[in-house]
Amino acid sequence: MKDIAERLKNIQNKKSKLEPTIKTPKDILKCTDYQNITEEWLDVIEKFTLKELKNHKKLGNFSGDPAEFLEKMKEVLAKHDKQLINDDTKHPFPSKYPKSQGEPLSNILCRSSLFGAVKPGSKKEHKINKIDDDWPTMESWKDYTVQYLGFQLDQTDLDIFLSCISACKDIGFGERIHISGYQLLKKLGLGDSKSNYKRLDNGLKRLSHGKIKIKHKDYSYEDSFITGLVLKENTENGLYSFRLSVELAPLFKSGYYTAHSIADRKKLNGNLAKWIYSYLRTHKINQNREHEISLSKLHALCGSTTSELRKFKLKLKEAMQSVSEINGISLRFEKNKQNEDKAIFFTKKQLQ
Repeated sequence: MKDIAERLKNIQNKKSKLEPTIKTPKDILKCTDYQNITEEWLDVIEKFTLKELKNHKKLGNFSGDPAEFLEKMKEVLAKHDKQLINDDTKHPFPSKYPKSQGEPLSNILCRSSLFGAVKPGSKKEHKINKIDDDWPTMESWKDYTVQYLGFQLDQTDLDIFLSCISACKDIGFGERIHISGYQLLKKLGLGDSKSNYKRLDNGLKRLSHGKIKIKHKDYSYEDSFITGLVLKENTENGLYSFRLSVELAPLFKSGYYTAHSIADRKKLNGNLAKWIYSYLRTHKINQNREHEISLSKLHALCGSTTSELRKFKLKLKEAMQSVSEINGISLRFEKNKQNEDKAIFFTKKQLQ
């Protein structure tokens, strides 16, 4: 301890440039456990000028006493946290999203095979063998890349993610929430049966343990959907605690998300119908605008486990029956220039 104090005293008169990532007292505390002075602490302090430290209000004079220094740093951190303008640990939801239409969801997630239209119970694992291997790539819409490590996600997992968004939309990304399993099941419109609790628990674990990479223009995201997942099992109905990953926030900015109704999705029959419903929510289809896409591309995008396009086409027709009852959108098929099937989604009024 005496040696540390001596080194701290030697730093007082040393003038050096700040590291680009070290701009506030909070950045110092992020470097290591603030309850202990370590060599890493000293390395950081040596890169931090005495002049810069003094410029922070209420820090006081830099002390050779390590304990006093740490206490002052903690005081500054507590006060500085309230004044941070560009704090990247929390981020609110868009203020003008259409709350009455459902939960906000990134279009990128709905235009890929990440939450696939797979058979119930089909939970293969996407993995790599070496740390520098390329991650498995999901089929996705043009202009962005989606990669994923973890157990296969399906539309039930997307419903659970929507319930997490519903729980967190008033507090934003990065803010920890405490909520019971019963409350999440209620958001999903499900009863509190043992099987539903198990389904919820498994889905939350997949959302927490799975890792995704999304690259879109100048933005790149790599993290989980939810972070810091904790379950207190000795509480009634199970108490969950988690955060929506703050890195997801840019995917929810204006023009990048649409509203999705959990209640409407519950009315749909099967994973394919749910996937198509959310996919169509991301496109503007009205009397003057249709949406067309090749059947093979749609088959790949939804991640269907039906291998034959002929059979997939029949299942798509069946799925659209329940989808059409909710959104009024119909489906027809035509041939493209390559004589391949293309799906055309339109409103019924366009037939007139």
